[in-house]
Amino acid sequence: MNADRWTPLDDSERDGWGYVPRRTVGPLGFGMAPADAVAAMAGCGFTAEQRNIGAWQATHRSQWRVAFDRPGVRRGRWPAVTCYFVDGVGLTCVLVRRPGRAAGHP
Repeated sequence: MNADRWTPLDDSERDGWGYVPRRTVGPLGFGMAPADAVAAMAGCGFTAEQRNIGAWQATHRSQWRVAFDRPGVRRGRWPAVTCYFVDGVGLTCVLVRRPGRAAGHP
């Protein structure tokens, strides 16, 4: 076994996240504020790392990237979930790491 990889969880042990196009991904709702997303993901056992990534070209509004991971889980290069926010718009994009890539991730 490669020590740099996680032992994948069985499907029965994974968190099941629903998806409604243009509305929700798991506990996240499009349009929600970063603080609300951080609180929602904390309720699922995730920690957050927030970063301002500059102005959105179309409106010059600030953009934020929030990376979510579970504490104590070695994630390697990519976080379990990455969200993008635009000031005044809220959550605009959710990227979920492919299931089976990390133990404990959706």
